[in-house]
Amino acid sequence: MSIYASTAKAAARMAGDFLAAKHSSFRRGQVRFKKNNELVTSLDAASERMILRALKRRFPTHSFVAEESGKRQMGSDMVWHIDPLDGTSNYVMGNPLYGVSIALAVREEVVLGVLYFPELSRRMLWAEKGSGACCDGKRIRVSTVADFQRATHTFCHGKRPNDLKKTFALYHAFLPRHIRLRHFGSAAFELSQVALGSTDSYLSIGNSPWDIAAGVCIVREAGGTVTDGKGGGWHLGIPTMVASNGKVHAALVHSLKNVV
Repeated sequence: MSIYASTAKAAARMAGDFLAAKHSSFRRGQVRFKKNNELVTSLDAASERMILRALKRRFPTHSFVAEESGKRQMGSDMVWHIDPLDGTSNYVMGNPLYGVSIALAVREEVVLGVLYFPELSRRMLWAEKGSGACCDGKRIRVSTVADFQRATHTFCHGKRPNDLKKTFALYHAFLPRHIRLRHFGSAAFELSQVALGSTDSYLSIGNSPWDIAAGVCIVREAGGTVTDGKGGGWHLGIPTMVASNGKVHAALVHSLKNVV
């Protein structure tokens, strides 16, 4: 395990355990709204400060992109992408499907991903490029489901009007065909399910890099496939992303041709 991975895992665990400790006493009155009506709490910012402090202490010359504080460019090709509380709406409702997401990218290629879910038995997933993916110390692999119609597909979307328009189109294309389509309210959780083989694909429509960067690395290292919405190459600057077990990927991309 590299120093990058061990530091990111420690930071994710520290921040996630802090969020879990505060969850039972959290009140909906502590919520405020961003410009696009997206929920945010003071705990998002507190978690982010913890993570940034830990990473900057170890890697002071690296650059950072974090959900709450934005970009902090240090002129480095090593860029950390941080979501300090992925699934804020779930957290506000008392739902345990939330987590901390930390990724490291080198020139827009994600080379390290860490996901931590403190209220799901403190589940920790992580992966480094070329080293495979692990969950709580055990190697993980994507599913072997090959029948697109019988696969379970998940998705998440951004807040822009065009993102929502594509989401409605996705429902229109999938549901009449009795294709299982689920939305859990956390991109980190949804990608973790693909990597664990619990679901078979994930579609991101307009999400931010910090939402999906860590999960992309973990899915790839678990043997999955990641492309843009048309089946081409994907990098952090592309807003639509498809991740799957690989076996249903071609059929999924084909089904999306009039959606994305």
